[in-house]
Amino acid sequence: MIHQYPKNGSILLFSLAIGFSPAVSSADVTTPRAADIKAYTLVSGGGIDDLSVQLKDIKNRDINAYCVQHCGNWFVFNPASDGYSLKKKYQGAKVWASLSYEQNRDRIAGPSADEELFFIKKIKIESIH
Repeated sequence: MIHQYPKNGSILLFSLAIGFSPAVSSADVTTPRAADIKAYTLVSGGGIDDLSVQLKDIKNRDINAYCVQHCGNWFVFNPASDGYSLKKKYQGAKVWASLSYEQNRDRIAGPSADEELFFIKKIKIESIH
């Protein structure tokens, strides 16, 4: 059975075909879930290959977030561990930070590319103890 479509119908079908083309449907539809800027306490941090910080939110939850060049000069090299640790003066500091929870995409050594992690988008120290 062959269906005849009016000319406007064929334009609609063509538009739908373009909309569902493999190029469009294979696009990365995973969007980073970014949080607003919130207050945290800087608990600890460091790393060997990739630097991260442990933050505590106002509900006392711990969050480990990777810096990816967004943290300042807050770390000191520790030869005993062959890595970096958070300078003592920053432990307990109050910070404002914007975090996102998104796929690693090979930014951090170790976790798989599709593993979801917290990343710092912006961070600013409010006060140091």
